Amino acid sequence: MRGDGDVKLIPLLQVRAQLRSGAPLPWNVRDAGGLREPGELSQMLRYVDVFTAKHAPRAARPPLPPQQAARELYTGSGAHPVAALLIKEFGIFPPGCFVKLSSGETAIVVRRGASANTPLAAAITNRNGDALAMPLRRDTSQPDFAIVNSVVDRAVLVQVTVDKLYLDL
Repeated sequence: MRGDGDVKLIPLLQVRAQLRSGAPLPWNVRDAGGLREPGELSQMLRYVDVFTAKHAPRAARPPLPPQQAARELYTGSGAHPVAALLIKEFGIFPPGCFVKLSSGETAIVVRRGASANTPLAAAITNRNGDALAMPLRRDTSQPDFAIVNSVVDRAVLVQVTVDKLYLDL
């Protein structure tokens, strides 16, 4: 690690290691009465971990629908402002989610769009399920490319390199 800015990452990396090991999160004392709350970085990392896990299938359950994942994160956090900010920034369909568009195409979300439920996506298959040579940018706020539903990643057989997804961003 180099530079003073990198030093700020050390607590964040320690938190990630603690999340993986099941150890308690680091605490920051917030008032003289001894009330303790997790630090903001700890909370943010925890909510990112929870939010992305809800989008992934587990042995005991399929992935949650994106709207349900966002709702459960927000309500499960007790309406914590960091959870709300995370949902606002990532959107209902975070980058990396596969979606079916009203055009019949399958796409992968590449970034948040004008609103939390209308991300920018890259179509990777046509309406017949055939792979596209190059992904096509789709604005899901447009009715022709509105998101119809999410698609489980196991159902997507097309492989696309990251550099092709972000060519025109």
